[in-house]
Amino acid sequence: MRYKWLETSLAQTMALIWLVILVTAVVGYAVFRWWRKRHPLPVPKPAPSYAQQLQRRLNEHRGAGKPSKRSKPPRKQPRGP
Repeated sequence: MRYKWLETSLAQTMALIWLVILVTAVVGYAVFRWWRKRHPLPVPKPAPSYAQQLQRRLNEHRGAGKPSKRSKPPRKQPRGP
């Protein structure tokens, strides 16, 4: 079987389609880089040290307990005759 060449018009159309896809990808990448440079990602705040984490956890548990008996108001004494 003989190898048949593609028609010239079809080959040019396929080449043009691939060229358009390539140019679109390059332009899209350039636009994305330009936009990202002007809109940087927010910088995450640094993680606290282990001592700070431990102090925060201890403080959370201290305030979560039952209120002390001293914080209740004293009972009123009944009035006698």
